[in-house]
Formats: sequence, C-alpha cells, structure tokens
Amino acid sequence: MEKYLGEFHCHEDVCSQFCAIKSTKKLSEAMKKQLTLQIQEHRDSDPTLNSVPAAAKRHHVDEDEMQINSQIAQYLVDELDFDFVKISPQTLL
Repeated sequence: MEKYLGEFHCHEDVCSQFCAIKSTKKLSEAMKKQLTLQIQEHRDSDPTLNSVPAAAKRHHVDEDEMQINSQIAQYLVDELDFDFVKISPQTLL
C-alpha cells in the first residue's frame, strides 16, 4: 500500500484537473475568462489580423486557446493540494 501511495504522489499532477478544490476551480475559471478577454482585446486592436484569411485567424485562435489551457493546467498543478489522510499498513488491519 505504501508503494502504491508513493507512486500516486509522484504522479498526482495527472489528477489535478479532477481533484482541484472548489475555490481553486473557481479561480481557474476566472483566470480563463480574464486571459480570454485579454487575448480578444489584443486581437481586436491588431489591425493586421483584419487582413488575414479566415483559416489563418482560426489558427491564431486555436493557438491562443492552447496557450490559455496550458496556463490553466499549470495553475491547477501549482495549486494542487491533496488532502488525503496518510494511510499506513497498520490502519488497514
């Protein structure tokens, strides 16, 4: 059991998006909205983006979304705090 828990804590960041506490999720959603608004404002203020084809615009939007998602994922990993009770083999008996 200790080996399993040790391995789990080595890879706990995989579960971050599923195990984040409500306040962390709420902050990450607010962060995503803020980043999306900032990027949208940047796109709206950039006159060169008006002259690019639709496919190129879509490519820029996809890149921006990937960037936002990676920042949110990193935030969740940084704020992740598993609050599990430490289980020892004696408590399982």
